[in-house]
Amino acid sequence: MLQQDEAIPIEVAKRLPAPDLLRKVLAAQIIELSPNQAIIRAARDKRFIWPTRSDHHDRFGTPAVMLDREGDGPFWIYGAEDIFTAIVEGRLRNKIATAPGHFRFSAAAENAVIAQLDFSEPLRLFDLSGEAVSVLGIYDELRGPDYEWCQWLGWEIGKIIREHQGAVHGFVYPSRRNPGKVAYAISSCVKDVLETRLTVRTQRLVDTDEYARLVASPCCTDSDSL
Repeated sequence: MLQQDEAIPIEVAKRLPAPDLLRKVLAAQIIELSPNQAIIRAARDKRFIWPTRSDHHDRFGTPAVMLDREGDGPFWIYGAEDIFTAIVEGRLRNKIATAPGHFRFSAAAENAVIAQLDFSEPLRLFDLSGEAVSVLGIYDELRGPDYEWCQWLGWEIGKIIREHQGAVHGFVYPSRRNPGKVAYAISSCVKDVLETRLTVRTQRLVDTDEYARLVASPCCTDSDSL
């Protein structure tokens, strides 16, 4: 259980690993992405490919009570290993609750871009995609819909990353929306350093093969009547 030294709700704290334990486990689970392993990011438009701030704090983002007066706080730049995973993790394609089996593209999809992020030096990431989450016993929570729990876990991971003073850049975790794939979260605290090593290539979402395949799916609809 996490020691409550902040504003963490009691019921959330009961399900979080203690900071020292989390720190030790993560230190033994660091992977490197080589420069030829691009991260694919889906963004609503080019302004959000490598953002300077986050206008929303979901999944692992800063808990609301930890934001400053302007609503800002540390944030994560999310990505994936392939375009499809980036699309669904970026919530540009969403299921329709009232029509099981169907999905539609979000309003942002029309102007969205797919960015390939290439770094000239390896990225070092805490690996939360396998053994670490198993030994910590947090696999179900990590894959679950409880954003509050995920935000506080992200807050604790962010503190540990800052302790590494630029030697760790983020973490990898199992995609919730595309089982069997992983996604990436890069910490805003290292974004300025990484920007000097970053090359970005973009294409419009609607021009990708993945978009064409999804539009052609019998599950895809633009109907508001479902």
